[in-house]
Amino acid sequence: MKTWQISYWRKKGAVLKKRLTVFSILLILILASVAVLIIFSEIGGEEKISNTPRLNNGRKWNIAYLQSGENSNNTQTLKALVDGLAKLGWLKPVKWEGLGKDAGSRQYWDYICDNISSDYLTFAKSAYWSSDWQTPKRNSNRREILSRLNNAKDIDIFIALGIWSGQDLATNLHKVPVLVISPVNPKTAGIIRDGAQGFPHIFAKYDPEIINRQIRMFHLLTGFKKLGVVYDPSDSNQLLSNLEELKSASHEKKFELIIKTVPYGILPPVESAKALFKAYGELSKEADAIWITADNPSLPEIMRAVHKNKVPTWSPYGERFVESGVLFSIRTFPAENAADYAEAVAMIFNGMLPRDINPVISNRYELMINHVTAKIIDYKIPRGLLLAADNNFLITKAKEKNDQSK
Repeated sequence: MKTWQISYWRKKGAVLKKRLTVFSILLILILASVAVLIIFSEIGGEEKISNTPRLNNGRKWNIAYLQSGENSNNTQTLKALVDGLAKLGWLKPVKWEGLGKDAGSRQYWDYICDNISSDYLTFAKSAYWSSDWQTPKRNSNRREILSRLNNAKDIDIFIALGIWSGQDLATNLHKVPVLVISPVNPKTAGIIRDGAQGFPHIFAKYDPEIINRQIRMFHLLTGFKKLGVVYDPSDSNQLLSNLEELKSASHEKKFELIIKTVPYGILPPVESAKALFKAYGELSKEADAIWITADNPSLPEIMRAVHKNKVPTWSPYGERFVESGVLFSIRTFPAENAADYAEAVAMIFNGMLPRDINPVISNRYELMINHVTAKIIDYKIPRGLLLAADNNFLITKAKEKNDQSK
């Protein structure tokens, strides 16, 4: 080989060696970066907020409770939360003996206060509030609670059931952690807010698709072209009537939405019942199906009037509505979510900021059918209903307290 060729290949080799050296350095840096990321992610996992029971600076944590009003899921949720905390070791397992079938949340709360055994937690009888779906009582409860939070300062966390409760406690007028459990989207309700407008002490568990999923299911099961709903104008955010979701679904599924306006939330009970009776009577003549959100002691009577026109109905608000004559509703599985509720409380007690806990859940739901109502309105329950219900729904035969054969 000639001299110039040797010189050429030596230079080539030097360049190649230099490039390999640079490549090796870059590769080492990349691998080191990946290693650092893995180490930090593992450290983060190890440093994840604990749910181990602990005292609050030497004293027990005091838990309070606020509900918008009585609901068939409230007692199940309370029981699930307590059972979940027991599994985590915050209290001893509760036997739940002596509670009648019709015991309400007040009875459950008193039972918890009297019967739990815990080195870490207390549930005080004086720390229970219910607004009973009444605006005046809601307002007085809010004033009383805020006064206690800022003066007595003896409450460490609030369990808030229902949209009213969440809205009333989602404020910077106090700093006590609040766990909100509601079927209504808390973002739409203003309970959860993004950025600087958010409340660091508020945590709300929710399924963002819970209402939309039910509207789609109702449409699938009945194929309605016109859907009726009663809207309460005192519900300024259109939340309890689900208007936002219904309007969106009407565009998606190409059905007509018929809205009747009744201020049932602020009317006296007798006037409210009369106004709702009239509104639902009119809807049952105009619509193919009705979305029931208006609650009233006279609901069974109102439903009997609707059934005369053979109209299927759906309420997103649970078993009590189905027992009153509504054809379809759903209920969640509070026992399955007990771990989630309890974990959130435990993490908050161990120092985690409530808003930093992931709020989104994906529940399974039990689809309830009132078979008495189905017979009265000549609705044939599809044989393939279980398949149509997808994995988010299970089917049950609901309790049928309504005697519509009279």
